[in-house]
Amino acid sequence: MMLKLLKGFSVIISSIILRGNSSGVEHNLAKVRAVGSNPISRSIFFLLLPTLLFSFAVEKTYFVDKDQVFSTDVFPVDKKFLLFAFGNRNSKQLTFNNLKQDLQKHTIEANSKHYVIFFYKISPVIIENIQHAVSKKYEKRAVLVDFVAIKPQSMVDVAGLDFLQVTISDSSLKRAKGFGKAHFGLNGETLEVLNFSYEISGRQRVLVASQKVNRGDTITTNNTTYEEVAIKHRILESIDEKKLGSFEARVGISSGTIIDDRRVKKSFLVKRGEQVTAVFQENGIYATFPLIAQKSGYLGESIPLKNSSNREFRGVIIGENRVQIK
Repeated sequence: MMLKLLKGFSVIISSIILRGNSSGVEHNLAKVRAVGSNPISRSIFFLLLPTLLFSFAVEKTYFVDKDQVFSTDVFPVDKKFLLFAFGNRNSKQLTFNNLKQDLQKHTIEANSKHYVIFFYKISPVIIENIQHAVSKKYEKRAVLVDFVAIKPQSMVDVAGLDFLQVTISDSSLKRAKGFGKAHFGLNGETLEVLNFSYEISGRQRVLVASQKVNRGDTITTNNTTYEEVAIKHRILESIDEKKLGSFEARVGISSGTIIDDRRVKKSFLVKRGEQVTAVFQENGIYATFPLIAQKSGYLGESIPLKNSSNREFRGVIIGENRVQIK
C-alpha cells in the first residue's frame, strides 16, 4: 500500500519538477520507478513527503492543564513547539487560519470544519468526569449518548478537590443541549461549582406507528414498533413498553410517524360505574370476582370499588377493566 502511495506521489512531484528540469523531461511518467534519477528531484520529493502523507483534523475544543501549550500537548504531531501561553487567562481562542499558518511553518498540514478553535486551561480528566455524568443522566431517559461536547462558562480552582456530581435542570434534559453545574468539594460538601454548557450527540429508542392509528385508538404492540433514531434538538418522551395499552391517540397518526407525548394521551383502563374483574392472589390462593368501579383510573392507579352488597374494596388497575385486590 505504501509503495502504491509513493508511486502516486512521485507522478505528482515529477510533473511539477519536470517543468524546470530538462533532464527529467525525457522520463516517461507512465513508467515512473520512484521519483526519478535526478538528485534534486529526489531531495524536493522527500522534503515534501511528510506534508503529503500526513494531515490531521483540528477539533473545535481542547482542554489542557498547562500554562504554556505546546503542539504535542493537543495535536497528534511529533514536532514540539509553543502554540501560546494562557497567561492570567483560563481560556484562549484561535482562528483556524492563524493556527494553520503556525503549523505550516513547521511543515505540518491540518484541516478543520471550525472557524474558531477554543482552548481551556482545565484538566481533561475533569472534563471526562463531567461528560460521563451528563451521559448517565440522559441514559436514564433511554438516550444512547455517543459524545458530549463541554464548554466551561466559568473557571474555578478545583485543585485538591473531589468531583462530586453534575446537576442539570429537567427542562435542559428535554433537549440535546443545555446548561449544567459541576460540583467539587471534600467529604461530600460542595466547595466550588463550575458552570458549563453542553451538547450531546447520540441516538434514542422511540415508538413508531407500524400502521395508521386513528384518533382514539389504543396504542398497543399491534400498531407500533420501537426504532432507534438520531437525536436532533428535542429529547422525545417515548412511551415505556410496559405501559403500552394505557395510552390512546390524541390525533390521527400515519404509519412510520414517531409517537411522542404530543400525539397521545392517557386512556382510562377502568371507567366509573363499569364492572371490572378483581384478582386476589395470596398464600397460594387465587380468585377472581366482579366488582363495580367507583372511580375512573389509569394503569397502576389505586381506585375504590364495591360489590353487589355495597361492600367496599380498593384495588390497583393492572389492565383494561382488571384490578388487583390486596
